[in-house]
Amino acid sequence: MPKTPKIIISASLACLGLNAYAFQLVIPLELQNKVALSIVDTQNNQTIYNYRESTPLLLASNMKILTSYAALTELGAKFHWTTKLSYQGHIENGVLHGNVYLIGGGNPQLSTQDLQQMLAKLKQRGINKIDGDFVYDMSIFNQSIKSSELHPEPLAEYSVDPAGLIIDSNLSNLKLQVKKNSLKFSQQRSLDYKFKNQLKVNNQSKASCKYPSDYITATPAAQHTIILSGNVPLSCNQQLFGINLLSAPVYNKLALKQILAAQKIKLTGTIIAAKASNNTILVAAQNSADLSEILPKMNKDSNNLYAKSLFMSLGAYKTTNQATYTDARQQYIRVFQRKFNFPELANVENGAGLSRAEKISTAHMTQLLGAIYQSPENNYFISTLATPGESGTLQSEFPQFKQKLFAKTGSLSDVKAYSGYFRAANGHTYLISFIANDISASENTTSQLQAFKQLVTTALNQLDTPQ
Repeated sequence: MPKTPKIIISASLACLGLNAYAFQLVIPLELQNKVALSIVDTQNNQTIYNYRESTPLLLASNMKILTSYAALTELGAKFHWTTKLSYQGHIENGVLHGNVYLIGGGNPQLSTQDLQQMLAKLKQRGINKIDGDFVYDMSIFNQSIKSSELHPEPLAEYSVDPAGLIIDSNLSNLKLQVKKNSLKFSQQRSLDYKFKNQLKVNNQSKASCKYPSDYITATPAAQHTIILSGNVPLSCNQQLFGINLLSAPVYNKLALKQILAAQKIKLTGTIIAAKASNNTILVAAQNSADLSEILPKMNKDSNNLYAKSLFMSLGAYKTTNQATYTDARQQYIRVFQRKFNFPELANVENGAGLSRAEKISTAHMTQLLGAIYQSPENNYFISTLATPGESGTLQSEFPQFKQKLFAKTGSLSDVKAYSGYFRAANGHTYLISFIANDISASENTTSQLQAFKQLVTTALNQLDTPQ
């Protein structure tokens, strides 16, 4: 058999600062045209290793690192979304003669419970009946966001798009009831959709079930029929499986109808989507968590809705908001043009990485990570990233590097990426970016992914070798 070609990069010890050896890495033959790597030592800003570092590649959810930077820079750590409840008219004998307005601010965290608390304030004003309409205003985001993902799953939880008013992340939930030989579920806000249950229980699996979507696939079948398939571990019992089933306006109308009924507020008019009138009387305002609390959830769990909502908020809150999506793209690009020269960002699409256009080179990624490392947000930003053995997308990967590797993961059908920081045994912190593209282009998809992860492991082991 012919020998596999090797690419070995060596550098002088004086440049590396690794004391006892030159960093060496072998790129497997099957990955040589598919990967790019950059490693930089923050202690002296020396490049430890580069391979195809100038090649822009699809970076999947590593894009959230850039979105985090843009959001912190433009919106600030104290930024939050505000949802307002107000009315017009007068109250007489428990009846509001006028309209009620629910004005969305783009909050991706807004829940049924939040709205129940807000509408309870109407009751406190003595309103038991609304002789008018209930108007919900979604206009803060006046354009739809775009996505060019290669293999979209429109029903998947990760595919939910932001909206000016979005309730419960726009997810119709199925509550799972898993027993040894059967699996049933109860439905919530699914209208007249029917679910064909093809789920099986895996009694042998001891896997955790933080994300039921790891085990369940929802596939549209006949009109208003969804097929649920997959092997589900017992640990999924009583968990919620979210489906992006209804459009945001339809879900909002259904949720508000149920919330009004729960509050025992009678509505003589209709629930409609429209722009709120001016000069209304404020009843309640609900704030989301601050951005400083949003980013850890976005980055550790790779929450696409949060990333896309922040992206749109750049247009809604930092421009004149004539066209939210167009304005957001332009503002996003401007943020990086002030300090960096990243020409590939001209193709920014949604800030979440669900894209065939969003690319960056590993050299530019480590440049950005280095700028963040030198900023006052250094320790905070590192804390937003996943680390092995804890909750988040690195929970079951690279267990030997717990509290050493802090990284944003990225995954698409043919993309895998890890970018962030590595705290080595020698006391140095390294900027790292490992990106693989086209790893599903052959029949050896699994072996290519395994080879890439092994490459990452080998590189980190070398960095961590005690000196």
